[in-house]
Amino acid sequence: MKITAYTYVGDYGQAVRAFDIACEREQAEKINPSDFAVANAYRHFIGSSVQTTTVDAVEPVEGGIRVSVPDFLWESNFTVTASGSASGLSFGKADVTEVRTEIADEFEALREGGVHYRLYTPPCTDPRPLILFLHGGGHSGYDNWRQMVTTYGAAALAERYPDMYVMAPQAIPNKGGKGFRHDPRPDTDEPAAELIEPNTRSFQFPAYFASKDWSCPYLAQICAVIRRMITEGRVDGRRVYVTGLSMGGAGTIRALKVGKGLFAAAVPIAPMMNDEIYYDLRFAGNQKVWVCAAYLDHVFDRNQWIADAILYLRRQGNLDARFTMFSREEIERYQIGTDPGTTLVKKLQQNHCAAFVLTYHNEHGIMDWMTSQIKG
Repeated sequence: MKITAYTYVGDYGQAVRAFDIACEREQAEKINPSDFAVANAYRHFIGSSVQTTTVDAVEPVEGGIRVSVPDFLWESNFTVTASGSASGLSFGKADVTEVRTEIADEFEALREGGVHYRLYTPPCTDPRPLILFLHGGGHSGYDNWRQMVTTYGAAALAERYPDMYVMAPQAIPNKGGKGFRHDPRPDTDEPAAELIEPNTRSFQFPAYFASKDWSCPYLAQICAVIRRMITEGRVDGRRVYVTGLSMGGAGTIRALKVGKGLFAAAVPIAPMMNDEIYYDLRFAGNQKVWVCAAYLDHVFDRNQWIADAILYLRRQGNLDARFTMFSREEIERYQIGTDPGTTLVKKLQQNHCAAFVLTYHNEHGIMDWMTSQIKG
């Protein structure tokens, strides 16, 4: 049975909107929404699961029916049970034969110099700005896809700024620990990439934990790809930006060091912090950087060290160094952490993720600030 899922990348990641299910026209004309029930469908990240008992609508389409559902995360291990006139059309996630994802599908999958990435290209012929998006922890891999759909980020940026390039590389997983190495790609004979041995001093975590996948050598390769695009006349070298979340927030700060002089502005979001990342931020010089985080999240000392570094930069005369902590009221406006019965631990984890959502929804004009900066 052919089943097509229609998804998009929403505030909480890849979400399902509808399914096309192949069936005979005679059966399709008899089916009602009450003939379907959805189970094990999670509504948002780190939240409670919701059991959807009915679907929103059923309408005939060529070759079958379209079943519109209340939005839920694709990551859910969902099942759709059919009964009555829809008997025989039950399916689970593993049975879906095709997945279409709005905007994310417009990104081209590329690989260059050891970097695998997705690239959104605007419909233009003159040099355009470029936004480099660095994903957070848990989205590393070799599929060149998880960085697109497991969090609100690259697709949202392409939707908000359709006249700009959006580059979304995927970090290659590595093994944490002293002297760790990148794992070689499982489908090639490419050798493992050596990494700089980490410094093990830390405020909260071992140094290999914070931004471990966004290594300096890998970021240097990413910057080389961007510089090539500038040389080719595709990218406006005065308007290259970098932003990332959590592990990618730390990677964003590290990119300012590795690609010094390349970026017009940076927006690190809830960056993982250790002594290396702290000093990279503290000594960012006159580079334009706006750090964002929740007023409180599961890493209690994160904001202390961010504030200390930003204040140092401002005392040195960099008035384009900024720090915003989103308040509880701002976060709750997005219905994050408001579910009854949410534990404190889950709420703090949700706050961490909320910083991504609010930033990329352009709260306080943060993203418009970033994309309006022009390198002199």
